[in-house]
Amino acid sequence: MPPDDTMQATHGNELDATRDGACACVIAAVELVAGLVVISRARQGSGADYYVAPPGTDWEDLEELTRLEVSSIDHGVERQLRARMRQKIAQITAGAENSRGIAGVAAFRELQIRLATVEPT
Repeated sequence: MPPDDTMQATHGNELDATRDGACACVIAAVELVAGLVVISRARQGSGADYYVAPPGTDWEDLEELTRLEVSSIDHGVERQLRARMRQKIAQITAGAENSRGIAGVAAFRELQIRLATVEPT
């Protein structure tokens, strides 16, 4: 169903709509593929946006959490999608925390969500 006028107005800021859509899509993909749910927003400097873990995990036990970095491209091509994924993997790796992570990129034009696991160094 195409969006009506109210939906269009609610998401009139293309950058915010793309970001928010990517968060929703990548979080849903991580839950479906890995069985992980969002526990909380990640700390500043962690290299990620969220902490995810299996349902029921104690959110205070950071060693049990996985960092999730989310990004999107709305008008990209395959080359740009690969480049964005490399950027997000590098961001997780460079973060202040040395824990496992997942980089997720939603590519809206291609109708794809890509996920990559990043192991601690």
